[in-house]
Amino acid sequence: MARQGGPLPDSIIVVADANCLGHNERRNEIYKGLIPFPEFQRIVSCAIPDPYIERWMLVDPSAFQAVFGRGCTLPAVKCAKDEYKKLLRREIRQAGIEAPLGGEEFAADIVAGMNLAQAEAREPSLGLFLKTLKAQFNTWSSH
Repeated sequence: MARQGGPLPDSIIVVADANCLGHNERRNEIYKGLIPFPEFQRIVSCAIPDPYIERWMLVDPSAFQAVFGRGCTLPAVKCAKDEYKKLLRREIRQAGIEAPLGGEEFAADIVAGMNLAQAEAREPSLGLFLKTLKAQFNTWSSH
């Protein structure tokens, strides 16, 4: 956008699963890709679900219950490919609901019902993202 003469956004959030690489390695990959774009480096924040975003959707059983009519279980951290996709689908199916997109179509509803303080305490990678986001908001309020 800056090369086209328009203003830069205040913030860009890049979301990428850690895919069992770990938070730091995935973040380093993202920022390495930003090296040719220094104007973006200061406005990019990373949301890195570790290991996968589907785990974040299972972190708050009350929010899950508000959407699906039943709570869910947050499984132990696993790195098996597609394991969390299967777990999320199974939890949704047990509520008697089909999720043609695997559950991601319900993400906004789940997040809207989340107790973020509890979620950030239960899920370290979500907590790290929320702390980063709060820091970003604090820099805006101090200007």
